Amino acid sequence: MKRLIFTLLYCDGYFVLSRNFRLQKVGNIDWLFSNYKFNLVSRSLDEIMIIDISRKNRNTINFTNAIKEIAKKCFVPITVGGGISNMEIAKIYMNSGADKLLVNTVIYKNIDLIKELVDTYGKQCILGCVDFRLRNKHMSNELEIYVNNGQEIINIEFYKWLSYLEKNNIGEIVLQSIDNDGTGIGLFKNLDQKFLSKISVPLIFMGGIGNYEQIYEGFNKNYINAVSTANILNFIGDSFFKNRNYLIEQGIDLPNWNFNDFDKLENILYEI
Repeated sequence: MKRLIFTLLYCDGYFVLSRNFRLQKVGNIDWLFSNYKFNLVSRSLDEIMIIDISRKNRNTINFTNAIKEIAKKCFVPITVGGGISNMEIAKIYMNSGADKLLVNTVIYKNIDLIKELVDTYGKQCILGCVDFRLRNKHMSNELEIYVNNGQEIINIEFYKWLSYLEKNNIGEIVLQSIDNDGTGIGLFKNLDQKFLSKISVPLIFMGGIGNYEQIYEGFNKNYINAVSTANILNFIGDSFFKNRNYLIEQGIDLPNWNFNDFDKLENILYEI
């Protein structure tokens, strides 16, 4: 079964938009619910990812307060990531409402911690994010892998890195295209489909989603188990609800909650 995921990017107390990993402030937690009405939006999602991409000093207390507020109002599984460098931070995130943990840099820096996380929470709770981009868009198909919020390249071949994640019991892999991030041009397509089809863990594609047609195109790939967008201004109001119904009508295997129309869904939410 496919999954529709929305990613909230959090930086220094605000939710942000990202384009090629360059950030633009949008609003704080109050804005998210009062103006964006995220409790309503979330009812059309299968999962939410919340990632702290603060570039300087992370404020764990403020971030976890935001996680708690979202978990209290949005009744879907939540994956939390950003700065997981030790078990203490992982425990804080899980105790704040996270159902899963998203890791990236620490896979490269401290694989022993990944083993401890898997032993503690189970393989299914650990997602590995792979941020990648083309080395040269016009002259090469070689992919570079980045850590530290896209600031550091690691010298490991792309597909070997995916195999390494799989071997070390990462439960799901998020493939995030830096080149496509925030552009709305669709998901990155130039990957080895035969290789990806042999990966034994679910693959989540992210970066470039700007409309429902691109979501549909992604779901038609048998190796793509889920797609996620962080394009907060392209999916407002009843957009996800309508997109979900469209995808189901087109035969995409998404959970169908049988809401008759958006007005009834809205009434349900405001009665809570």
